[in-house]
Amino acid sequence: MTSLSKTYRPTMSSADPPLSFSPSSAAPIRHTLHSGYVPLFLRLSHTCLSSPHPPPPVPVLAPRSSYLHVCCAEALESLSECAVQSSLGAWFVDHSGGGSDQSPLRWTVPVGVLFDGRREKSSLPWTLEVNFGRYPA
Repeated sequence: MTSLSKTYRPTMSSADPPLSFSPSSAAPIRHTLHSGYVPLFLRLSHTCLSSPHPPPPVPVLAPRSSYLHVCCAEALESLSECAVQSSLGAWFVDHSGGGSDQSPLRWTVPVGVLFDGRREKSSLPWTLEVNFGRYPA
């Protein structure tokens, strides 16, 4: 018999609390994870403006477990009225850090993960620039 076939059995001392997990004990954790929100301000990019005056930023309270295009659909619709090429789709850029980084935010990543990944540069509300037009290559 090889050593790989032996099963590992951790030993517990009498001072260790008993391990217990039940679906009912996970409910508060699940509620905390899924009830969080990230406040956003969506601004229309100056390259997409159809008028000399930009529209005011649109505030959005985005669920952390949602995606930008889903939770910002109504805001995108209102901003598209002021954009030149709104039929090509929207993409988001984070300019809250003050840098010149023009890389778009990934639309396949939940809002909470995007925000946490940029936490050192971001403050609340998180200001995102909305671009309508061709996605950068």
